[in-house]
Amino acid sequence: AGDPQGPTAAPGSYSVQLYIEHNGTLEAQGAAQNFTIKPVPTLAPETDASAVAAFQKETSELMRQISAAGSKISEANERLRFMRAALKETPKASSKQYESWNELKASLSTLSMRLWGDPIRQGLDESTTPSISNRVGQIIYGHWDTRQAPTQTFRDNLDIASTDFMAFSKDLKMYFEGLESFEAELEKMGAPYTRGRKL
Repeated sequence: AGDPQGPTAAPGSYSVQLYIEHNGTLEAQGAAQNFTIKPVPTLAPETDASAVAAFQKETSELMRQISAAGSKISEANERLRFMRAALKETPKASSKQYESWNELKASLSTLSMRLWGDPIRQGLDESTTPSISNRVGQIIYGHWDTRQAPTQTFRDNLDIASTDFMAFSKDLKMYFEGLESFEAELEKMGAPYTRGRKL
């Protein structure tokens, strides 16, 4: 899986303490140890190390939210898979419910492409509009291993990704409202229970 990766810490004074989780509780192993992070010798004198760390932290937080949204999309895909199987065992189901399911499936694919990009075009190495995660990934790949100030391209990518993700989050919330409405409809029709459905 590779080593854990995160943004760099700004120069300054820090402390660290080791704990061991035992029977559901954390047990301290010795006292906290203090240490100091010094700027690298190649850091340009005018570089604001705290601002660099803040930019990288903002990028990290956005990627955390993107990963969470990706998990929600995977969850929705799984729920749709079970709903499709349940429809086949629901005598009252009509073409209307199948059409609604198809619309939900298509909408989820569109949301997934907005977040992660077009997997088909990416698999063929064809150029495509950067997705939200692509933009943030470019920053992580190109900037997290350095303490230099982010380039204007990195700043622009973060601004665009943040704006796009805000709109995406609203659309994802609306999608789940529609998904839950469809599940409620299946419940009224007496469809077999599917995971995630509210009773």
